[in-house]
Amino acid sequence: MSNECIPLYEGNTITVLSTTALNGSRFVGAPSGGVDSVTGCLQAGLPAYGGPVIGVAGYDAPAGVVVPVLRAGSMLVVPVIAVATVTEDQVLQCDATGGVLPVVDESEIQVVTILGAPTGGTFTLSFGGQTTSGLAYNATASTIQTAVQGLSSIGSSNATVTGSAGGPWTVTFAGSLANTSELLITDNPASLTGGTTPSVVVTESQRGGFGVRVGVAWGSATTGNPVLVALNASGN
Repeated sequence: MSNECIPLYEGNTITVLSTTALNGSRFVGAPSGGVDSVTGCLQAGLPAYGGPVIGVAGYDAPAGVVVPVLRAGSMLVVPVIAVATVTEDQVLQCDATGGVLPVVDESEIQVVTILGAPTGGTFTLSFGGQTTSGLAYNATASTIQTAVQGLSSIGSSNATVTGSAGGPWTVTFAGSLANTSELLITDNPASLTGGTTPSVVVTESQRGGFGVRVGVAWGSATTGNPVLVALNASGN
């Protein structure tokens, strides 16, 4: 098998149906799509950045095939590609390719986008039970920032907003709300006018807080090279 991942210590192995191409030196994300009706296997692909994982793919495989995934038992040590410099004993998380890097604490980032090309009207944003006053369809980033900072559920200096007039606007949580996972801002586009069924969409571009721990480095490695990772039950 190409790029076969051979553990130093045996753990538990499960099989999944790959939904994306997988690599034998990288993590597999949490199951998505439920159980495949043909193979009876859970469906899984690449992980989200900092997200949960189920183990390391046993070897390289394209999408649509059954692949063994090495999971932690009492202890399992496998080589995984480092996507940043890793030193011995560092706690690790994965990135969106399944590689590993030291656990990072990051601030929540959400993007507010107006769809449907409205030509007038207003919309509102809500967070933590508080709602802004009406915001113009072509509002500037500074106007959006003033509005969200004016919510008692966010507060002054606890969010910054960047972007062009009319959006999209990028909201980065800061201050006392930095480095924590936050609920999505919600919206009400009912007062937007013109265009084609105008609406507002809020998406999470970066999850706040610490990435999910996937294991501990059993050595050091530079970017692009394998590092031995001790998986543990709490990280997987």
